[in-house]
Amino acid sequence: MAAKIKNYMRLLALASPPKPSSTILEWVPFPPGLSIGDLIENHNQNCYKHYRDNNWTDEDIENLACGITVVQDNLTNISELRRKTLEEIDIVMMDLGSVSKLSDELDKFSKKIAARKQPFHISQVANSPKDNSVLSYFKTLPIIPSQPPILRSQSNLESYLDRFVDIYVKIVNVFQQSPPLDYSSRIPSAIFKDFMLTSPQRKDLPKLASELRDVALMKNLSEKQIGDLAQVAVAQEHLLTNLSGQIELKSGVQVGKTAFNVVRKPIIQLHAQEYKVFPKIKNAKFLYLSKLDDASKLTYEEKKTLGDLGIKKDQTAVVQFDTTAIRSLMGKVGDKLKVTEFKGKIFD
Repeated sequence: MAAKIKNYMRLLALASPPKPSSTILEWVPFPPGLSIGDLIENHNQNCYKHYRDNNWTDEDIENLACGITVVQDNLTNISELRRKTLEEIDIVMMDLGSVSKLSDELDKFSKKIAARKQPFHISQVANSPKDNSVLSYFKTLPIIPSQPPILRSQSNLESYLDRFVDIYVKIVNVFQQSPPLDYSSRIPSAIFKDFMLTSPQRKDLPKLASELRDVALMKNLSEKQIGDLAQVAVAQEHLLTNLSGQIELKSGVQVGKTAFNVVRKPIIQLHAQEYKVFPKIKNAKFLYLSKLDDASKLTYEEKKTLGDLGIKKDQTAVVQFDTTAIRSLMGKVGDKLKVTEFKGKIFD
């Protein structure tokens, strides 16, 4: 049996089904072309072929591959969409011929989806040259517009969808190579020495690759820039793996990924290097702070201090830089923490 794709981007089509008894999958963006359901099915089949062409194994496809699925919500129930539903949407595709007539509903929708913290992709489909962009409704939101911003043909739409998998595959391939076969001379080769993805890193790779893909699309990066960005991200993962190993040697505990949230540079900051030079790597002193078992009964001030230290309510530990300010905060909750000191390398 062929391997199945398990990870999907969720697409919300702000369009109307062709008739009351039909679903949004039957909406045809560019009559008399294919329905959105058939377009996405073709896209996922092309994705599968693309993964195979890149020598992905069944295990790779099942654990790492990403496709697209269309949610059943649409323009007819736009006012009923819940915030939780919108938080799970990755792509919003709007039929300009329909949404431009519903300015009030569109305004309410943009305000509701504004509660999202993560960027989302947005594309506009137009069948008439008179259809104008409605991106002004989303100008304050972290959107990633399609290129071009208005898709005026089925081929435009298909190319837009293909870009998702093209970039995603390139990024995952960089992580799969050990070390990357074509890494730039700007990247110190020692960083990649004996690099292999750990099991937790491999499990988290779809999320990380998706974040990298989104930055690449947001900034409209070239193929070379995408490769450079992915290689910098690989280097950061390896540096964090080394830090994790040191903590485990000293404390005897396995470190969760979220513990590195403070010292991990966000993907958008890695891109900010603009590929002129590889990010500088520095030696630094760190503190691994973990809540003790008796820390369940905390006062409001103690909870606030732990939050200031980077230990949020759903976390039990954090890696922090060893600074005077952090030491001062630790003094307020010293009996609630186990502290492990260690040194390592990190991006400056």
